[in-house]
This record gives sequence, C-alpha cells and structure tokens, in this order.
Amino acid sequence: MPQQRKIPIQPCILIVGTPTDPKEILVFFDSTKYKVFSIVHAIDICFKIFHLFNLEYPSQSITVWIFIQKYFFSLTTKFDKPCHLIGQILSDLTNY
Repeated sequence: MPQQRKIPIQPCILIVGTPTDPKEILVFFDSTKYKVFSIVHAIDICFKIFHLFNLEYPSQSITVWIFIQKYFFSLTTKFDKPCHLIGQILSDLTNY
C-alpha cells in the first residue's frame, strides 16, 4: 500500500463572484466553514488561524503572508524567512 503524504491542514479563502463584487466569502479550515462579509475579514481570520495553530504559510504565498504579518500586525516570529523584497517594500511604505 503506498504511503500517503502528510499535507498540513491550512486555512483557505473562497470568494464566490469577483473580488470587486463578491457574492459570498468563505474561510475553510479543517472541516469548518466560516462565512464572512469582507475579504479583509477573511484574510484576518486566515492569518489568525495560521498563528493560533502554529501553521506554516503556504510556500506559494509565503511572501504575501509575511508582508501582511509585518505591515498590518507588526509581528516578527522565529520562523520568518528573510526576504529582501518585503524589507524594501516596508521601508518604502514607512518613508513615503
């Protein structure tokens, strides 16, 4: 029997409609579905789930999540991966 890969459970945002005109916004985590009323709230919930359960950000979007973590939450963790681009963007926004 083939060995199954252990893929960590991560929160996921689903937008029904378009980002500018969403009909429904959902956050999925494990077997739970949260209905929210703004994309900002969905991102906030996802971010907090990552940190509450000590989950790694998905590799495909790690840069975006670290930017959100540092810019909006002013949070630094021992798991942060250095990224020159994020440092430059944060510096530019601070000096703007």
